[in-house]
Amino acid sequence: MKTNAQLKLFCAIVVLACAVGSIASTVTTSAQSPEIPPESTEEAPTIRLRASGWIGVNWDEITGAEYYQIQLQGTRTDGSAWEQTIRTTKKYHSYGFITRRHAPANVLQVTARVAAIRSDGSTGVWSATSALFTLPPWSIRPTVSFADSGMLSVQWTAEAGADRYEVWFRGTYADGSTADFKQSVGTTDAPAISQTFEIGTGCDVPSVDKIRARVRAIRDSGTDSIWSSGSVWQQVPRKIVSAGVTVEEAVGRIEVTFPPHADATRYTVQLQEETCAGANIPGTGAAQQAAAVSGDPGLREAFFEVASFNAATAKVTVRIERYNNNALLDRLGWTPRLVLK
Repeated sequence: MKTNAQLKLFCAIVVLACAVGSIASTVTTSAQSPEIPPESTEEAPTIRLRASGWIGVNWDEITGAEYYQIQLQGTRTDGSAWEQTIRTTKKYHSYGFITRRHAPANVLQVTARVAAIRSDGSTGVWSATSALFTLPPWSIRPTVSFADSGMLSVQWTAEAGADRYEVWFRGTYADGSTADFKQSVGTTDAPAISQTFEIGTGCDVPSVDKIRARVRAIRDSGTDSIWSSGSVWQQVPRKIVSAGVTVEEAVGRIEVTFPPHADATRYTVQLQEETCAGANIPGTGAAQQAAAVSGDPGLREAFFEVASFNAATAKVTVRIERYNNNALLDRLGWTPRLVLK
């Protein structure tokens, strides 16, 4: 039979063993989930105005980054704080599309800082903050519309000190591909605040299906404006109306409608495929005729097969000649070019 001393010694050994086991368990658990500090950079990003008219934010690549997030901070003209966080969609270490949607017009100066986002979704610490950057003036979003003549009209708000403007277009084709192109308009004597453009390959604007525009003011003395936000998308029309003549692309054919002349005994409908450099390239359907008897009521019509022209990017223009016997009474057109879809 154990004595009291032996029992006390046994209990002490059991308690000690339990304590050691608990400590070992704690150490083991901690070793399986160590604290790993996030990757970071001490280098602050830089903000600069690019020659292309965008503001660029650039920073050094951060090890382990899959994406980045950029935090812009500034002060509004009323003294209140402003902040915007942008997440990049690709693994780049620059961002060059800061427009009015990223910083409102009443924010005049901004700073930037950057943090890495890893593949597992975790976020690193923020970088140092960039130097304060004074934003150039923002151009106002333009409006875009099409007249019955098929000409594209762009209107925008005049800006103080502007010597001229640049208009930047983005168009989309039926297959979803895009095209970007720019036009410089206005002079130092009279800067334009509206401009018309002609749609068609080789013309002012390529033969796209939909189109939108941005503008910015250019100053010979002073800072150029930043590109405006894009206008609402506009569908390129498939019909033009000019000088009483309607030219419309229907299924498989071009329909030409024109007003009669009270003294006309016959009409000549000339339809030509054209380039935009001024050189006419007659198509198979050029100089076709449509005869009519004078005095008949209603409009006159002529039809041309689309297959007679060069692929889907063809442009056609129409002229109507109205005769009394062999005497030419007048001409209607040439109409603006209709871009065949």
